[in-house]
Amino acid sequence: MEISSKHINDPARLVQDLNTEALDDTLLPGFRDAVLSHFPVADWQGRPVKDLANALSSFHDFIQKRQQDEVLVDVFNPSLDEHGWVCGRSVVLFCVSDQPFLVDSVRMVLEEGEYAIHISKSTILDVNRKKGELTSVRAQSPESKALETFAYFEITAISDAAEREALVQRVREAIEHVHQVVSDYHGMLERLAQAERELGSHSLNEESAFLEWLKASHFTFLGYRELDFDTALDTSGDLEGRTLKENVAERMGIFKVVECESLCLSAASFAEGARAFYGCGDVIGFSKSKTRSTVHRNVYPDYIVIKN
Repeated sequence: MEISSKHINDPARLVQDLNTEALDDTLLPGFRDAVLSHFPVADWQGRPVKDLANALSSFHDFIQKRQQDEVLVDVFNPSLDEHGWVCGRSVVLFCVSDQPFLVDSVRMVLEEGEYAIHISKSTILDVNRKKGELTSVRAQSPESKALETFAYFEITAISDAAEREALVQRVREAIEHVHQVVSDYHGMLERLAQAERELGSHSLNEESAFLEWLKASHFTFLGYRELDFDTALDTSGDLEGRTLKENVAERMGIFKVVECESLCLSAASFAEGARAFYGCGDVIGFSKSKTRSTVHRNVYPDYIVIKN
């Protein structure tokens, strides 16, 4: 029996035929319904219903055991002998505590590797676990507390096992970057609030209002760095002989996990724009990163520099 338009148009018929095809009865109640919700059934048209049944079973096995904060990632080529289904492509799975930016960031990894994404499906699951073992699962609801994101991609077939393992590590790295950004989000907002208060105390009301606007979800904060001159600037803004040094211990977000050297720049080496900014009375400056973001969007992030 193949998946056809009748299954696309009638989800109840799909469930009925999945049951007929001996869907693994060890699946926890709620798992199938949660994953099939908004499932791209049309992309499976023409495949055996039994393959979908076995794919759901392999997805269930994948998330069956997960410790708190553990990141589950797998990249494999489904086979009838091992998985009970085939698709002629490689499959990427991940399961992790729910956070913003996860699917977009992993998609960026796949696109950077020039892997065509043929199918993409992510589901937020409401789970209960006992010592890591899954005891119940259902679709997300307003009452949900312990949420996990499960995602499934079908991509260009990767025949080389070493390349598949390398992709696993890149996906893990992307998820770690997301985790660090999300974990430090409130800390970065607090640093922004401190700067806002300080500017307000100096009657820099326009600049303070701009920082307040940033906090109101108008900016995605990815990281924070703190830099100080080795000697205080005088009122003339003279930079002669001064050095700008980073306080590495104060890094937040993406700067904790990406490779970047500790900044220590003599004022004499400043580019023209930096020299003009640090030597003038402006307290807020803007610039662009030289490297693309690994979180949320594949763009060159903006730097907002605040003097205090």
